[in-house]
Amino acid sequence: MVADRRYNGADAISTSMTSGITAFEYRGGNIRTRPEAMVYLYRLKGRDQEWQATYQRRVEYQDLDRGDYTFEVQAVDRDLTYSDTARVDLNIRLPYERVAWMSSMALAICLILWQAGRLVQRDRNLRLANTELESANREIQEQTERKSAFLASMSHDLRTPMNAIVGYTRILQRRLKGTIDDRQYRNLDNINTSADHLLSLINDILDLSKIEAGSIDLHPERVNLGQLISDCMTSVRSLVGPGVRFEERLEQSDTVRTDPDRLQRVMMNLLGNAVKFTDKGSITVSLKSVDEWVELSVADTGPGIPAAELPFIFEEFRQVEGEKKEGTGLGLAIARKSVELLGGTISAASEVGLGTTFTVRIRDYKP
Repeated sequence: MVADRRYNGADAISTSMTSGITAFEYRGGNIRTRPEAMVYLYRLKGRDQEWQATYQRRVEYQDLDRGDYTFEVQAVDRDLTYSDTARVDLNIRLPYERVAWMSSMALAICLILWQAGRLVQRDRNLRLANTELESANREIQEQTERKSAFLASMSHDLRTPMNAIVGYTRILQRRLKGTIDDRQYRNLDNINTSADHLLSLINDILDLSKIEAGSIDLHPERVNLGQLISDCMTSVRSLVGPGVRFEERLEQSDTVRTDPDRLQRVMMNLLGNAVKFTDKGSITVSLKSVDEWVELSVADTGPGIPAAELPFIFEEFRQVEGEKKEGTGLGLAIARKSVELLGGTISAASEVGLGTTFTVRIRDYKP
């Protein structure tokens, strides 16, 4: 009998370890021995080390541990005659719900260990990738610095003879004007134009190289932005076509602590591009405050920039396909790097056929 269940005569029993009481009942018979005088020897292999003697025909065990047992019993009559040994095998197993719970726990632990192993491996791979990336970044930085240093040195060495060529050509133009025929004078003028273009390219490369090499020294001071814009517009006004309106919309004349020379070069570049690409309509320069920022914008009614080209216009040597005009393709790249150097941002919005607007946002320079 296990708990409240009776098995009668059974050779083997398997039950859950949640059962509290396990009892074995037995009976031996002999015509020469009264039932109450019959002695019984028993043991539960797996728990009892020795045989136990009793007159009782029932033995109980409580809270047996999980495992395999064999209950053995013999009857002994008054003549000390031993009967054959009766046996029953008993298997105490875990309850099914506990088996399921433990299996779930084991599965969960295995999953946790597997996931932990994956995380450790991923972390190891990530550290290795970061190390390789840092090494590659250092190498790229070194190569960029060497390239910038080379370009700066080369541009500086080229600028001196180019200045000499431009200067001597202009002297010849002044002194020989009227003394040589028109064809020869046009040749001098072509030399001067080509030299100016080449000098402009050299200056742009030198400026870009200095910015990339971090050798630009800023000189921040309080700048009247309205006056700076007016000066820039005065410088390019003579280049504006006859059919183009040149307007300014200054909501207020703010002052900002920044490098006036660097900011003026940015504005001159944006105005120069607007004049170059606008044959009719208008060019409008605006100034307004937005929170702690000051926005300077240059809007034109030129051909506009295709949406596919817009994300790349601030890259070096990049010009819009189909609208390429004389220039190095470095102006907007230098403008972007210059504005970022001042702690600001520059952006462009455009629609083909309607024009382009460049917006510069700056605030007081903070080293």
